[in-house]
Amino acid sequence: MTTLLQWQGKDAVLNVNGKITIQTAHTLLATVKELAEKTRHLVVNLGDVDYMDTSGMGVLVTGLKLFKSKGSDFALSGVNERVRAVMELSGLVGLFRIYPNDHVALTQA
Repeated sequence: MTTLLQWQGKDAVLNVNGKITIQTAHTLLATVKELAEKTRHLVVNLGDVDYMDTSGMGVLVTGLKLFKSKGSDFALSGVNERVRAVMELSGLVGLFRIYPNDHVALTQA
């Protein structure tokens, strides 16, 4: 898994690429926690995620809770069919605001 952080003014877009698994989730979680201290609006783009297990879902739920506890905004964009299937099976898809792309996510905040 790799990540690429892009700033749109004070808003952050975190592009995630590859597999989010128990072996990589801790790295993603550390990045999300760090960003919670730096921005009030984070969009996590999952369009290039090939696979995500329940550890990845745990990171997303933790990120959502962390940002909400700070009165900040956490959204997902570019969620592909593979990732959406995991989210739907987990019953957690309804927790997240999911947008088709980063631009829409940033303008809807």
